[in-house]
Amino acid sequence: MYLYLSNNPRVLYLVTSTYDDKLGRPSRALVFRAGESTSQAVVEFLPKHEIDLTDAVRLTNRVVKGCLGLISIESDIFLALVTSATEIGNTRPSGSKPECVARIHEVSFYSLTSSIWDDLSAANEVLIGADGVEGSTNKDIYAQTSIPAPVFEHPCAPLTKIMSSGSFYYALESSWDLSSRLAVRLTRDSSLIDVGAYDERFVWNEYIVRSLLDFRERLDPHEREDLDRCQFIILAIQGYFGVFTMSLPAPPTNGAPTIATLSLISRLGWKRAGTRFNTRGVDDDGNTANFVETFGHRIQITRPHASQPAFDRHFSQLMEEYGAIHAINLLGTKENEQSLTTAYGRHLQITRGAIGDELGITHFDFHNAVRIGGHDSVIRDLRRLESVVDHVDKFGFTMCNAGSDEIVTDQKDRTNFVQDILSRTTLEQYLLLVRREWVPSNTLWSHHRELWAENGDALSRIYAGTGALNTSFTRSGKRTLAG
Repeated sequence: MYLYLSNNPRVLYLVTSTYDDKLGRPSRALVFRAGESTSQAVVEFLPKHEIDLTDAVRLTNRVVKGCLGLISIESDIFLALVTSATEIGNTRPSGSKPECVARIHEVSFYSLTSSIWDDLSAANEVLIGADGVEGSTNKDIYAQTSIPAPVFEHPCAPLTKIMSSGSFYYALESSWDLSSRLAVRLTRDSSLIDVGAYDERFVWNEYIVRSLLDFRERLDPHEREDLDRCQFIILAIQGYFGVFTMSLPAPPTNGAPTIATLSLISRLGWKRAGTRFNTRGVDDDGNTANFVETFGHRIQITRPHASQPAFDRHFSQLMEEYGAIHAINLLGTKENEQSLTTAYGRHLQITRGAIGDELGITHFDFHNAVRIGGHDSVIRDLRRLESVVDHVDKFGFTMCNAGSDEIVTDQKDRTNFVQDILSRTTLEQYLLLVRREWVPSNTLWSHHRELWAENGDALSRIYAGTGALNTSFTRSGKRTLAG
């Protein structure tokens, strides 16, 4: 799709392209203009043949991937667009519908109210005419072939930097929802395309896209379906997505190898996100820092009695969403870490008294285990812990029929290193059920280690600005002086 601008009055048009037409998407346009008040925008969804682009110009020479929403900053309203993204892979190539994921590389903001920011939005681009790629004359609204470097910052520059960091992803097809886990998606009617069905905890543009989703809800069902099929609206998650496709041995009766796909999705919640040291603990609504991470050099437990209700709310939310919960505490016995362990255990004991045995905890001194026996000992020791083994067996996994998306088996399900171990244990359980000969596959476990290592690096860069410390061992199974 392309973005066009016409002036007097100022109107932005997000228009499907001929390539979209070839894909079978409706030939449509989303039209944006400022409303009567400084914080209002008027949005229309029109057939492409009803809009006049004769005097319009292409506001960016990028092919627009979709719209993240509208945001009001002081007296201006900006349209947020994804202007560069690449497809990473398909999570379920054997499913009834493709579930492809793209990584966002560039986000741009265009004002509905003023042309003063157009120079900054297009600082590295030459504006081309409305018929640009597909047609005749190029029209440059500034009558120049180059645009000077900006002398002041765009109001949305901080947002552009964050959203263009490479840590945001979205679903390429409107037929599935990247913000929700597989077990939840399978309970929905797969014949219905509903962009409005998503897990708002993980949709990072939920605030700015809300007005467009409200507009969508007011459309009649046919128009709403066309809007979804055009894929104008993007719901973005932050975290990590990785996928590997590999050949696995076939059974003796069939000489052809089986093509398998292994993928990993991590979704970072936005309700209490931020870098470590700056964002810690739990707020009064039960939202924890970065969902599960809390870290600090000097630990002081503030408001110990007041934090119990927030602690209760946090675990109530987790159990409502995931069922039974088992926490693994990886803190050591140093003074600061011990004080956290004591406070956490006290809170958990009180919460467990109210909730019951569905909530459990295992204490495992990760650093002490590594110091005594190395990283290999962590794998062995965790797999021997009765409390961990029992709960891995209890939680299980979700298995579905690839062709029909029918759930076959649904057994309700701190560091990246330990998650890798638990993930491998669960995957081994699945393979023992379906194909035992795949359990010793070096290719499979090599890709599994690589996915978790990349996941640890990606999340660590979000939390701390640097890669994870243990990923070299996760990748290779060995730890060297270099890391």
